[in-house]
Parts: sequence; C-alpha cells; structure tokens
Amino acid sequence: ENFTFDALVSRLLKLPKNIDEDTIRRHLTGLGERGARSLHELLLGFTGMQVSHCGLSRLTLDCDSSTFTVYGNQQGAEVGYNSHKKGAKSYHPILCFVTEMKLLVNS
Repeated sequence: ENFTFDALVSRLLKLPKNIDEDTIRRHLTGLGERGARSLHELLLGFTGMQVSHCGLSRLTLDCDSSTFTVYGNQQGAEVGYNSHKKGAKSYHPILCFVTEMKLLVNS
C-alpha cells in the first residue's frame, strides 16, 4: 500500500507532503525500538478515539492473516506456511479490521 500521500503518516513523522516510501522507511527505522513502541501506542490511541466516536452500537471485528515472504535473515521471520514460496522464511501477521469502518485496528 502506498503511504506517500497519507496525511496522518506525514504529520506523525513530521515529513513534507508527497514523500516517497524510502523516506518513510528511513524515518521509521530511525525511531529505534523505544520510538517504534511510542508510535504504536500513539496509533492505538488514535484508533481507539476513532472507534469510540464512530457512533455505532455494535462493531464487527474481521480478523485474518497474511504471509509476507522475506529474504536473508530478517528478525522475526520463520519458515512456516507460505503458499507462494514453500520453505521460504516469512512473516505471518494477523490483521484485524472494524468491518463497518474499514479500519485496521491491529496488525
């Protein structure tokens, strides 16, 4: 997905408008573990505010998983189920969406 025109990402990372993906990657990498945890908490709070102010009395959580193949020795990657590249290391994140809002709440 292309985040180069995402106003929230630009604002949170204090980046100029219309940036490229390499710039975002470089800034996110530069946060380090503590900064990444802080950003994660900030985004969870932002998501919580959106959900609490949406006005819906019921929410549907749609959870699914995906496989992302990686090459080399990437931290956290493991050999497991990968239908595209059998035997390759990959990440297997679980994604959770609020269906009514089309909002990603966990990844």
